[in-house]
Amino acid sequence: MKKCVKCLQEKALTEFSRCKKSKDGFFSICKDCDVVRRRKYRRKLKPKDVHISDLQCAYLAGLLDGEGYIGMTRSRRKSGKYIGNYCYHARLVIGITAEQIFDIRDEYKIGRIYKSKARKKSHKDRLDWTITSHEIRGLLPKLLPFLKIKVKQAQLLLEYLQIAYNERSRDDIYRKKVAGIYVQLRMLNRRGCADTMN
Repeated sequence: MKKCVKCLQEKALTEFSRCKKSKDGFFSICKDCDVVRRRKYRRKLKPKDVHISDLQCAYLAGLLDGEGYIGMTRSRRKSGKYIGNYCYHARLVIGITAEQIFDIRDEYKIGRIYKSKARKKSHKDRLDWTITSHEIRGLLPKLLPFLKIKVKQAQLLLEYLQIAYNERSRDDIYRKKVAGIYVQLRMLNRRGCADTMN
């Protein structure tokens, strides 16, 4: 018997999934609580419905074309089943020094603003308006018709988000697809580089 840390009920070990890292070889939460936790996580990942007008879409698309970044970051997994493999994250950021970005963010009601310290004393601190992945999936399709410069980046990022959300298996085929999209985005976003994907 084992006590679930979530529902605090004593249950048989068969009601717990196996875990090599734990002392007794089983997860600390039971299978029923784990199902509820996974459902909540899946709901969190669903695209957020962003309600904005065509005029707002056109304005935001202009900001993205001029001051924005549409791409991906990656890091090595340090634990878990896929330890050592790359973990990818969607990135949509508008970097600007003008304080008016706070008013714009309040108008759209999406994302967060982070302050980055300037590297030189003569420069201003940069304000990064960062939009999360579930907001990107709801927002980027609406911005796509208005984008002029970063159209390919937007299409590739949406392709990655669709693969990441729909394909539950993280096998070699999945990793190759995502790695290919990541490489293409890096080439498109490389500083001083023309559009090399034509």
